[in-house]
Amino acid sequence: MPNCLFTQIDWDPVQAVGFDMDGTLYDEFDFIRQVYPACLEHGAEFLISTKLEEAKKFILTLWLEKGSSYPHIFGESFDCFGRRPEDRETFIGRALDCFRSFRPQLRLPARSAFILNLCRERWPIFLVTDGRPLLQTAKFEALGLADFFPKERRSFTGSLPQGSAKPSPVAYEALNLPYQGREVVFFGDRKPDFDFALNLGFQFVKVAVMQPLPN
Repeated sequence: MPNCLFTQIDWDPVQAVGFDMDGTLYDEFDFIRQVYPACLEHGAEFLISTKLEEAKKFILTLWLEKGSSYPHIFGESFDCFGRRPEDRETFIGRALDCFRSFRPQLRLPARSAFILNLCRERWPIFLVTDGRPLLQTAKFEALGLADFFPKERRSFTGSLPQGSAKPSPVAYEALNLPYQGREVVFFGDRKPDFDFALNLGFQFVKVAVMQPLPN
């Protein structure tokens, strides 16, 4: 049972278990290694053609260094591999369009599926994920997460009013679940996930692909 796997949690009061998606239930790099090369290819006419493969390696390395919240990944990539400075904004716009509409091929890791099944046998489970709804829905569907989280148990903060992203509690409140405070355990991989849980008084477990990490 999960209480044997995550002993830092006081499971006695628990009535519901929540999950972040990216980095928590699957390795986000599995998405990144697909989407960023595709974005560069989509704007390849604005890049030095002989350095496209080098640019792909660069952008993946930059993501590993900076993470998903870094806002200049396309601009910095263009600065290193762009053909003409005047094309910078056009390239960034095209790359962003590709990123936001991308449909990845993903697989839910066996460990995550096993733990989700363990939890839902005992408690209601729910999902709260940040990001644009079209892209997050594409990831959600590719991972087969609809098998675990029905519509009333999933919250995409990009579909909610501005300012609803974690650590705001709005995404949980939108689910209209009756469980509060230490009755809820939330699994996440980033500080916004921790702060989200803290704001709601939830118990929190920091994980990477459902493997515990130090908080």
